[in-house]
Amino acid sequence: MTRRARLISYMALVGLYATGIHSCGGSVVGAPCEDGYTECADGCYDFSADPQHCGGCKTVCAPNESCLQGVCGVCPQGTTACDGVCVDLLSDESNCGACGTQCDPGLGCVNGQCETCPSGTTLCAGECVTLSSDPMHCGACENACKTDESCVDGTCVLECDPPTILCGDECVNIGTNADHCGTCYNVCPPSEPVCVNGSCELVCPDWMELCNGECVNTDFDPVNCGACGVICPDATPVCLDGTCVSECPPPLVLCDRDCVDLADDPLHCGACFNICHPDEMCADYTCVLDCGDLTECAGACVNTQTDAQHCGECGAACDIDEVCINGSCELVCGEGLIECDGECIDPLTDRNHCGGCGIECGGDEVCANGTCIPDCGVLTWCGEDCVDLNSDNDHCGACGTACPSGWFCVSGDCELDCPVPFVACGTTCADLTSDPLHCGECFNACESGICDDAVCRAESAGHLVAIGHDLTTSHTTLRRIIGNSIFMSLESPVEVLAFTAFADTSAGGQVEKIDAAISDSAAALGRTWRKTQATTSAQVIEALLSHDVFLVYLQQYASDAQLNEIGNELFSVLNSFLKVGGIVVFTDADIEANSGTAKIFDAADLFLCTSVHDVSNATAVVTVPGDAVVQGTTTTYFATENSAFFSSDEGVVVVAHQATGNPLIIHKVFLPEGKPKKK
Repeated sequence: MTRRARLISYMALVGLYATGIHSCGGSVVGAPCEDGYTECADGCYDFSADPQHCGGCKTVCAPNESCLQGVCGVCPQGTTACDGVCVDLLSDESNCGACGTQCDPGLGCVNGQCETCPSGTTLCAGECVTLSSDPMHCGACENACKTDESCVDGTCVLECDPPTILCGDECVNIGTNADHCGTCYNVCPPSEPVCVNGSCELVCPDWMELCNGECVNTDFDPVNCGACGVICPDATPVCLDGTCVSECPPPLVLCDRDCVDLADDPLHCGACFNICHPDEMCADYTCVLDCGDLTECAGACVNTQTDAQHCGECGAACDIDEVCINGSCELVCGEGLIECDGECIDPLTDRNHCGGCGIECGGDEVCANGTCIPDCGVLTWCGEDCVDLNSDNDHCGACGTACPSGWFCVSGDCELDCPVPFVACGTTCADLTSDPLHCGECFNACESGICDDAVCRAESAGHLVAIGHDLTTSHTTLRRIIGNSIFMSLESPVEVLAFTAFADTSAGGQVEKIDAAISDSAAALGRTWRKTQATTSAQVIEALLSHDVFLVYLQQYASDAQLNEIGNELFSVLNSFLKVGGIVVFTDADIEANSGTAKIFDAADLFLCTSVHDVSNATAVVTVPGDAVVQGTTTTYFATENSAFFSSDEGVVVVAHQATGNPLIIHKVFLPEGKPKKK
């Protein structure tokens, strides 16, 4: 393969075509797009209005849809899509009769034609209207009157139905309204509180009569007995049924000049002028609490059907988490809670009752919004993977919130600025000291794929990638990391020699799952690979130099002695392989059988590592985002089951355990002038 072909293949590996340099007619171009347009692989497009690139390079709207502000949709009936906006061609002055037809100054769009309105009328929403009387455009365009208003001289006024008239902002009947009696704002005084036919008058109830400006009951009033002004004499001082009599009939007694029943009269309870309290009644000559339909309990009126302290009867108190319903204490849970096994629980968060009673989440799951999902620790579950909402471009700040092309997710917000030490190169944040596509300056791509201290290395280099994950459980980020490691090779297809001597080759085992992860990554990157299996050191020695990548799966069934033996046997061929630009990738984990697959490379004098240690279900952080191994990944991710860190200070730590800083993934580069010395 030529050096130029290697460069173009490497660009495809790490996504250069998606960052602003793309192939067009067989050449590489990087001219910026005009304002409002965004670069795609085949040109610049307006994502807000282009139905073939609606909201993104690969989003194509259906035949019956238009691109409306970056979203595929259908305009409401009577409107048409023009430049990504639904408009009415009959009234839109910028699109009058057809998209892009702009009416000249002073002309309006009337029924799809640019015209002027007749004298006395004004153009409003494609119609010529009279502002002084049009209820939809009263005094000004779009100033619509309410349904009970009319437009008078350009002002919306309340329209009153007879016999009411407008007083302020309400319709009133001045013939009967005491606040507007006879005319607006004429308020009747307390002495004449009723408005009758527009006049304020004192009006007595049917059972009373007006006597000298007062309403009195002539059946019992001793100064108006039977009629106004009739005063009962001292000999017959009592007025009874409109007649003056000498005494009250039993059981009534005379209190002053009134006949009263001391047994139940609240003004004369048990004795004349013994007045009961307003909340009391007179019963059997005694003032008692007046509870009406309620029940007196401990000196208070209560409803024993609903009172939690007196439920069903006085003194029967409900428990603190119960309420009284129809006289019985019942458990009632608060808003959002449900009863399960006699307890109130939140079905949105309870692991034992997730989404409903008895639905239990697994040991490595949590309950979120009523659904059991994997426990992502400090990360967030977004449908398929645990993601970092602070840095994931597809889930920035919230699941499904994708940053536009050319923007980056920084602390949960989509921004155009790159965090230090990165700089913006086109639509990519790049570390100019190590990025082989932007080495020393933007778009300065290293043909060798090696950028060291902002300088391109002229020759090819070997790579060793130690991955502290066995990938039996993986997600998008882990699959991208194993894929990036394999496809650092620029060949097509990449020839991979896979060592499976002591690996799990069972159906659904580690080997099968890593192969699937590589294939998934190959599809995402547009690459291909071909695998050859080796089960002995002799097979590796014979075939390695004719391959591009040496992949060593976790050797979980080997002892330390067997791993050391393999390393010693492969010492010479591995060193030769790395010196000519070969790539070595191995996965590792903390297992009982041995001290780590890294023992092979320690014995071969390539990677000094004493042991590996488990950090499963922890948070991992990318420490060198510009490294080819972690291109296109999130800045943090969930370290799945069987993850481990290396007791080693070799190479560049590209991923570390967030809590301790210990290395989970190490990338060691072997420069052409010889293998680096151990630190």
